[in-house]
Amino acid sequence: MAEGVLKGIDAAQSLCQGINNLSALWIDAEQVDKATPFADLSASFNLINGVVSNSDLSAQLDAMHVAGRGKINLPQQNLDYRIGLTLQDNLFNQSCSVNNRLEGVEIPVNCTGGFRDEPARLCRLDTSFISNAIKAEAKRRVEEKVSEKLEDKLKEKLGEEGAGKVLQGLFGK
Repeated sequence: MAEGVLKGIDAAQSLCQGINNLSALWIDAEQVDKATPFADLSASFNLINGVVSNSDLSAQLDAMHVAGRGKINLPQQNLDYRIGLTLQDNLFNQSCSVNNRLEGVEIPVNCTGGFRDEPARLCRLDTSFISNAIKAEAKRRVEEKVSEKLEDKLKEKLGEEGAGKVLQGLFGK
């Protein structure tokens, strides 16, 4: 599908609200239109005994990419699906502020339940990605400190100009 709209839920706002709820920054989700426009939706499916399986869902939403995989059991009328939302731009600047460090991080959402359940309640943010984001931030900070210490030591030993040449040679700065 080149374009479309999922009615009844605003995925971008729901993601924003989920992230900010974790950060204790509450927003009023009732202020937004509950629809999710999308583009470039593609997926392949296998259907065996009424169970639809998919492992390559891909779609583009406003400033985020969506990937998905899972199963939909038609006879039992339920689903078990995992969606990964990757922020490409901070689209929320106007309606909701999200830490820029989440750009490029896949945020997992698990969707499970029955067809009779309210669609907006089927999917929940999988908070396990938070520990990975914290580890990545800690690693970045350690690397930053090590780089600063190395630069200071080189300046101390070689002087300002010599340290610059060594760092340029090592890191291409």
